[in-house]
Amino acid sequence: TRRDDEATDPSLLRRIGDWSDHASWLQFTRRYDAEIRASCRSYRFDDDTTEELCQRIWIELAKRIQSYRYDPGKRFRGWLHRFCQSRAVDFLRQRQADRLQGFDAALLS
Repeated sequence: TRRDDEATDPSLLRRIGDWSDHASWLQFTRRYDAEIRASCRSYRFDDDTTEELCQRIWIELAKRIQSYRYDPGKRFRGWLHRFCQSRAVDFLRQRQADRLQGFDAALLS
């Protein structure tokens, strides 16, 4: 059973669509930051990399939340978890591409 402060609040999701609503963003980050961090830590990055990934997720989430439409028949936390997974996979792919590009550059020099 979820506590009331853990239940999805559709009105909060609507209010954070307005970036200037600082009180709503504060409430939203307090509610979901631990979940985002846990998702990032599950990839077993070092602390600095985990922090970087979390920041990237928050930035992308701030952009995407404006067009997000809550469906009461689905779980917001499920969507958020998939969103974090997708950003983590993108992050891993980018790191791999950067490594390969560095390797190619080293071979050419």
